[in-house]
Amino acid sequence: MGHRPTIPDVAISAPKRRLLRRCAPRNDIRNPMRFTSPPNPQAYYQQVWDLVRQIPRGRVAAYGQVALMLPPPEGVDFESYKAFGPRWVGGAMAASPDDVPWQRVINSQGKISERPGAERQRLLLEEEGIEFVKDKIDLKKYGWKGLDEADQPRQNSLF
Repeated sequence: MGHRPTIPDVAISAPKRRLLRRCAPRNDIRNPMRFTSPPNPQAYYQQVWDLVRQIPRGRVAAYGQVALMLPPPEGVDFESYKAFGPRWVGGAMAASPDDVPWQRVINSQGKISERPGAERQRLLLEEEGIEFVKDKIDLKKYGWKGLDEADQPRQNSLF
């Protein structure tokens, strides 16, 4: 086998650099496509599903938020995990069992990502009492704070 050029060469045009990245070996640390899926998808998806099952009715969480509530899989550095984790959570939601409230996971802008099933997701969230303003959910009002949210008051003190 011949030598493969390194990706960081600045003299290479952007389209050619993308092509080289696609052809780079999977175990090359510089290859951004190295983590197109978690090292053990089933184990990672199970962790995601277990966490998403804890999001209360009438609350939502962002893909990236869910990812950062879980530790990076073994062998995945934190920066790569920050970049790929939200997509992996999306993959877990797409493959979730019926008892996972997948509709409660949205994008970081407070919107439902466009894809087949988006209309159903909106209907399910509206049935839970979540309001949309211009196709957007107010994350300050409906955002889930995490596992310790139950300890926090839902309303400011009146006195």
